[in-house]
Amino acid sequence: MPSPAPASLPPNPENVSNSLVTTLHWRPAGLLAGFSATRPEPSVPELRHVGEHFAPSNWEIGRHRHGGWEIYLQVGGSSEWRQGRRVHRVDGNGACAVAPGVMHELARRPNADHHYAFAIVDVDAVCSRMPELSPAWSTEEPFRVFPGDRLVAPFRRVLEEASVRASFRNRALRLAVEQLVVVATRELTGASWEKVLSAPRVVEEARRLMDARPAEPWKLASLARAVGVSQSHLGALFTKSVGIAPHRYLLERRIALAKEWLLETDRPITSIALDVGFASSQHFAKAFRNATGVSARLFRRGVRS
Repeated sequence: MPSPAPASLPPNPENVSNSLVTTLHWRPAGLLAGFSATRPEPSVPELRHVGEHFAPSNWEIGRHRHGGWEIYLQVGGSSEWRQGRRVHRVDGNGACAVAPGVMHELARRPNADHHYAFAIVDVDAVCSRMPELSPAWSTEEPFRVFPGDRLVAPFRRVLEEASVRASFRNRALRLAVEQLVVVATRELTGASWEKVLSAPRVVEEARRLMDARPAEPWKLASLARAVGVSQSHLGALFTKSVGIAPHRYLLERRIALAKEWLLETDRPITSIALDVGFASSQHFAKAFRNATGVSARLFRRGVRS
C-alpha cells in the first residue's frame, strides 16, 4: 500500500489475536479502485485475507509477510518483488505463491497503473481435506512464479463471494477457495491438461487465451499463431464448435468483464472501457448499448432494458 509502507500496511489477521479478529472490508488509501478484506467469512477461516487492487504507478508495498500462503495474480501490468537478495518479476496474467512467514516487498514502483488480486490462504487447512495436494506446497522454494492464466476464473469466484452477502455464502466461498488452491497446485506442478468430450484443443486454447487476456488486441491472425493453426482453420473450427466467431466471443467476454467492474467498482467508465480492450470510450459505449440495451452509466445505476 502507499508509502510509507511497513507501519501503514492494512491489518492482517495473522498479526491479530484470534479473539480480536472480526471481518473487515476496506479500501487502502491511494487505490484507484478495489478492496481488501480480512476474514471475509468467519466460518471459512482458511481464507485469511483477500483483495483486488487497481493501483496507480506510484504504488508502494513495503516489507511484509503473511501467516498463510499468498496466492497472487497479476491481472494487468507487471510487478517486481524482492525476497531476500532475489528479485522476482511477475508479468501480466502471471502468478506467484509466497510461503508463510517469508518477508517480501515491491522491489520498485511499477511504471504504470496495474491490477492484481491476492488471497492469503491457510493451505494446510485445505490440504487436510485434500491431502493429495500437500506435496506441491511442501517445498524449500519460498517464492515461486508460475503461469496465472487458469487462475483468473477461480480468483473471480473467490473475489465475488468475498464481497457480497448471499445465501449459502460460507459454502460457496469455501468451494471457491478450494478450487483456487487446486488450480494453483496444478500450475505449480505443471500438471497436464487433456480435454475430453469437448471442443477441439485449438478452440479450447483460443477460448482460454481470450478468457484470460480479453484486453489484448486479439486478431484472428495472432490468435491462430498462438494456437498453431491457420486463420481459416481456426475461424471455421471455432465458429462450428462455439456457435459464434472468435471476434464475437472476444466482444462478449469484454462486455461481461466491463459489467463486473461497473457493478463491483467505482472506476471511471472510460478507464474500464480502455482496460477491457476497447480502443475508445465511444466504441465501448456503442458496443455496450448494443449488447445490453442501456448505457454503461444506467447499467451501473441498476437500470436494465
